[in-house]
Amino acid sequence: MKTIAFGLVATFCFTLSSLSQTLPCGTSSKSGKAYVITKQMLQSRLVNVPYCVRTYITVFADNNGNNRAASDEAIIRLFDQMVLSYKPYSICFMLMGIKQVNNSDLLYQDKSEESELDPFKKVGMLNVFIHLTVSDGTRTIGGTSYDIPNTGHYCSISSGRLTYPDDNSTMAHEVGHVFGLYHTFEPHPWDPFHGKESAERNTTFFCYDCEEDGDLVCDTQADPDQDLASGQPSYLEAHTDANCVYNGTNVDECNNVYHPATNNIMSYGRVECLTFLTYGQGERMKATIANEPGLRTCMADDNATFGVAPPLFYNSNDNYLNARDQLNGLGFIQLTSSSYLQMQAKKIVLQQNIRFSPGAGGRVVLKTFNGCD
Repeated sequence: MKTIAFGLVATFCFTLSSLSQTLPCGTSSKSGKAYVITKQMLQSRLVNVPYCVRTYITVFADNNGNNRAASDEAIIRLFDQMVLSYKPYSICFMLMGIKQVNNSDLLYQDKSEESELDPFKKVGMLNVFIHLTVSDGTRTIGGTSYDIPNTGHYCSISSGRLTYPDDNSTMAHEVGHVFGLYHTFEPHPWDPFHGKESAERNTTFFCYDCEEDGDLVCDTQADPDQDLASGQPSYLEAHTDANCVYNGTNVDECNNVYHPATNNIMSYGRVECLTFLTYGQGERMKATIANEPGLRTCMADDNATFGVAPPLFYNSNDNYLNARDQLNGLGFIQLTSSSYLQMQAKKIVLQQNIRFSPGAGGRVVLKTFNGCD
């Protein structure tokens, strides 16, 4: 993997056709060309540190509170699967909360109207929005990250597969796009300098191009899948058997037979097979986070101290103090009215002189965080 650039690169999210007859979702990289990771970006000291992602999940329902897009149980199952998928690469997730919002309009999300999500975004957190359906204006799609990477750190997911027992990857897939990952078959159709990747992995051969084509990650095998904008079925899914073994015969432009991984979360393979991200994909995500200030804002500090002079005053409804490892509390904290304060870390240490002063109906909640080994 060699470089990062930007661009209007179209990519299409999970195909749901085998499950609910929906078409793949569409995510467009808004900057005009492929996002390329440079050697200098990979060598940043920030790439080698673990990242703890503060995550908030908003699930929509009708205005009257009915027809909720998904249950907490279904959402947590997908969240926990994402945690397992990212753990080997020192990216973990701190779940700050799950909130139901009654909004019939956003229950059915058109991705062109992403600005309607702005009032519901939690500042300094990765926001995952759960809708009953997501569309691109003309068809139902599985989800969208709105940009690659999405430095505003949010994505939308259609509830269609949240309740599907064999789906362990939808949330991990969309968040991968937020952190700069492409699909394993990425064609970069509007970028003249980045095209479809060949199967060759020997650097001495002419067809070696994984550093500048496809998903720009060389430890993911080249993927023969077609551009699925037309709604055609996934070639990888259609040519993967029940044991997750690929039996396709497609060849690249140099007549080399493709040997794609059938388990990569960023592919369009059989849903029950998608459980894995590569080291290179993990490195690419961390390099993206390290070099994009907009993404780093949703990362928790290792340790944090609060309540030192001057005292803290909270007058809004939801407030959060957190750290990956240890949160130290000192001094005085006042919550006016019914303000809510949540503190979360592996270890919370409150000094003897600390005093909380919530208003009528106010709450202070301490939560243990068990992630990020």
